[in-house]
Amino acid sequence: MKLSVKQAAVVGTAAVALVGTGWINQMHRVSADTAQTNQITVTQAQLEQAQANVNSATAAVTQAQVALQQAQAKVSSLTTQLADQQAEVAKLKATQDDQPAALEAAQAQLAQTQGALAAAKQTLTAAQNNQTSKQNTLAQAQTLLSQDQSAVAAAQKEVNNRQTALAADEKAQTNTTPVNATTLANAKQKLRQTQQQANQADQTAANKATIKKLADQSVASAQQEDVAAKAKLSKDQANLDAAQAKLNQVDQKIADANTTVSTAEKTLAAEEQKAEAQSSANVIVLPAGVDRTLFNRGLTNDQIEAILAPGFDLNAEFHHNEADEKVTTNLDSPEIERELSIFAASLLNPLCKQLNFNQWQVTDLSVKVAQDMADQYDQDKFDMGATGDHDLPAFAKVESENNILGISESGLPYSNIGGEPFTSLDAEKESLYYSLLSCIFNDEASQFGHTHNVLNWNTLLDGPSDQVTMYEGISHDHVGETSYIL
Repeated sequence: MKLSVKQAAVVGTAAVALVGTGWINQMHRVSADTAQTNQITVTQAQLEQAQANVNSATAAVTQAQVALQQAQAKVSSLTTQLADQQAEVAKLKATQDDQPAALEAAQAQLAQTQGALAAAKQTLTAAQNNQTSKQNTLAQAQTLLSQDQSAVAAAQKEVNNRQTALAADEKAQTNTTPVNATTLANAKQKLRQTQQQANQADQTAANKATIKKLADQSVASAQQEDVAAKAKLSKDQANLDAAQAKLNQVDQKIADANTTVSTAEKTLAAEEQKAEAQSSANVIVLPAGVDRTLFNRGLTNDQIEAILAPGFDLNAEFHHNEADEKVTTNLDSPEIERELSIFAASLLNPLCKQLNFNQWQVTDLSVKVAQDMADQYDQDKFDMGATGDHDLPAFAKVESENNILGISESGLPYSNIGGEPFTSLDAEKESLYYSLLSCIFNDEASQFGHTHNVLNWNTLLDGPSDQVTMYEGISHDHVGETSYIL
């Protein structure tokens, strides 16, 4: 047990009482000195145990600090992962062609980040609980330290009292009976031992104060790291929320794009169905003798024209469409230009397939390019019929503006029969129909260039002319001339 202040005072009194007493008192003093030695030994062991307890508490605080540092490292790693995810989402936003695959990857990254964030939160909570426990332990050690310091102060006071009493006894011995020298020496030795014990207690108290200071610093550092970890966790959560918001935006854009594509596909299907229904009434048939070897037989242009020319009479009748006759407004709108393009493709593609040449496809870009060419003809005030040629500078400009290469144009007069403005969509289709007949069956004057162009004619005879998709669009300019952009 710990030596109390009262017990220390009893021991001191027993030592001082040696002066001026007889042999019986000396025997009592020896007995008291022995008890004092035992009590001081017990007190020293208790102080050493208290020192060990403080050291253990300090080590526990250090371990808590290491745990917090590990939690901080985990949060830092999570921040890096969030930055990578943000970069991936930004890349996904910029790249629209592979959005489904990119969305799946972004969602997987988000799930990983959420799992890492949950683990970081658990680690941080455990570190905080551990820190609280170690702070409680440190508080208990500090309480014991305060008690020990009080005991040391009391012991020091008792030593001072003993020194005063000893001095008084020595002075008294000068005037009284001499005291046994051995007894006096023993008393002084016990006093020195008591002083040493007091000095050791002072050193122990100083050590405990130093340890307390270090522990306080460790706790303060741990608290600062805890605040920083919470701030980082809050920032990471904000970044995660921002990433989720961006991902939601991408999801919405993809949904909107899918809706747009679905609508466009339905519209195209309806247009193709309509064109197919009309083309069943208006079908261009090749005359006898026309096959893919026509231009490889060594025939003259006159002989080739003689084979092709009957096709004009063979397909001379255009079948009108009652629904198209009712469409009388906005005949130069993009919607009408697209329908005319699909109508032309429905007339040409069966011939291309029969000859084993590439077939035409109509896209928004091909229709736009055709209209851009017509607009450029208007800007250049170019009259194909009057010049007998094409507006070549317009080709380069339209190709550059649309980032494409290889525009080919077949143009022939494309006005209503009789030269009057078109009055209906049916009238436009009729004029387009006869214009295509002229390109295919009556093109000797152009060395059959239009024939080759509109049918994708391949004179190599080894399969389709290209392994790439061919696109087609129809438009007309201010003077009513066709622009078959092929």
